[in-house]
Amino acid sequence: MHLRLPAGQVQVFLRPGFAQHPCGTGQASAATARANRRSLRHGFAQHPFGAGQGSRSSPASPSRRTADLLSRPREPAVPEISRFFGIIIAMNYNDHAPPHFHVRYGDQKALISIQALALLEGRLSPRVFGLTMEWASRHQAELMANWARARQQAELRRIEPLE
Repeated sequence: MHLRLPAGQVQVFLRPGFAQHPCGTGQASAATARANRRSLRHGFAQHPFGAGQGSRSSPASPSRRTADLLSRPREPAVPEISRFFGIIIAMNYNDHAPPHFHVRYGDQKALISIQALALLEGRLSPRVFGLTMEWASRHQAELMANWARARQQAELRRIEPLE
């Protein structure tokens, strides 16, 4: 059996979970059909009116992912004093003793003592730990000066990266 469609409309068969024509007939305008085909290529469907609402074939829709990101607790901003090879060195204002700095590399985080140049807390891969210790040993006096500035709520100075 063949259906006659009004001019400018095409029959579109979509997998479950993808956008369909608002009347639910499975018919869509040519523009909606093009949007659905683009959506299939990119893995998600746009709302027929272009509102950006849609669903992916995977369980997490874009709005759910956004809500998940927004609901995660954010870490307070820590002033960055140096960055090299993807390693971020930072120091907090009014931080607890002993004098230390924070290291971040991807998901790895650690606190390093400035005076003893020892790991106080956290974990770093051996490569990142070695690079951080080499950098810290070269800039130990500058790190202590920044620690004193941080305790006085003064602006921290950038320290040259490891090259």
